[in-house]
Amino acid sequence: MNKPALLLLLIAQPAMACDWRVTESVDPMTDSKKCLIYSPTAKLGIGVANGSVTFAAPSAYHHDGLEVRVDDLPSILLDRDERTTAAYGSDARDLLALILTGQRIRTQYLSYPASVSGDAPICTLPALIESCR
Repeated sequence: MNKPALLLLLIAQPAMACDWRVTESVDPMTDSKKCLIYSPTAKLGIGVANGSVTFAAPSAYHHDGLEVRVDDLPSILLDRDERTTAAYGSDARDLLALILTGQRIRTQYLSYPASVSGDAPICTLPALIESCR
């Protein structure tokens, strides 16, 4: 590939930015640290408290069907009751393990009346989760 063609390819496909944001707080009753990690690009919220991790979609729709895919692996559909690593099921724990070793995360959920999709690099997310645990 010649140099101008390569340059056009790079311009046409800009690199995704790392935009994970963290809000930390302390529970006034237990003094335990809580974190909310969010990426506007990934369209995913992650709560970390008392060692457990909870995944959330920024949707007010009750049955939002949060589906998450890490890298090119099969997606995981997180049932509303199985979105935390503290739950009986293993979907959230499986997803967390993939995120800790992955490079890219994609999300999809229903936010009435349409579906919403996110796509972002994982970049600093594993370190943010670990620092909040």
